[in-house]
Amino acid sequence: MSLKSDGFSLVEFLVGSIIAAIAATSIMYGVASVRKTTNLISIKEKAFEELSNYTDFWKSKIAAGEWAGTNSWTPGSEFNLIGNQKKPIKATLYKKGGVVNGNYPYPLYVLETKIIWQDREEEANIPAREMKLKVYQLEFK
Repeated sequence: MSLKSDGFSLVEFLVGSIIAAIAATSIMYGVASVRKTTNLISIKEKAFEELSNYTDFWKSKIAAGEWAGTNSWTPGSEFNLIGNQKKPIKATLYKKGGVVNGNYPYPLYVLETKIIWQDREEEANIPAREMKLKVYQLEFK
């Protein structure tokens, strides 16, 4: 007399469940990692866009002969990089610049701008992130 079993044992079921749990956990970890990375990339893109706009604004002021800056870092506006999160990310724009070649034939200015932001304020040991641009602009008289 032989015993025929058409199902699977409890041990086989537990091993299968453990393998499925490990696979599901790995997938969830990967999704969370990708989400965090894309969030950081979108923050950097927004920071670059704001810095580029700020730089273009001051370049136009230099070209029009309305530069009133100094050669030391001057803080500009402070704003939120990402406003739809529970904890907004505060960023500050800075500028500095001055004349490079005097008045011949047109004054040439060097303009440096930067943006500084803190990704996660709850972690005090993480340094603030910074992005800089340096451009040259002629003043048209």
